[in-house]
Amino acid sequence: MASDALIAELDAYASEFSQRLDRGGFLDRAARRVSAERYGSVYTDAVVLVAAHMLELDERRRAGLAGVGAITSQVSTGTVNYATPGKGAAQYYGSTDHGLAFLDLRSLVRPGPVLLDDNQAQGSTPRT
Repeated sequence: MASDALIAELDAYASEFSQRLDRGGFLDRAARRVSAERYGSVYTDAVVLVAAHMLELDERRRAGLAGVGAITSQVSTGTVNYATPGKGAAQYYGSTDHGLAFLDLRSLVRPGPVLLDDNQAQGSTPRT
């Protein structure tokens, strides 16, 4: 079950979902999708972004907009056009602003171990 601290982080980031009683469940699902090992110090941020993304998709589903893809344009009348959903993480997360923020964060996190040569192990930067 999501901790009170994690729920507070979600509420601070995406207050539009603060009245959703099921947001803890979305945080739990998001936590299962995000690796604490990979995301390290930004793990909480990653979980919150993924949960907000999933909550936004759920809001759309409830409004009858299920299956919408990435936001393609918005006109001054407030109408939003959506692309047909694609496959893969970029298309899935690209369908909400929260998902796009997660993709940005993900691009900053290096996967896997960082290898050091003898000089770098002495205190300089790691090579990729």
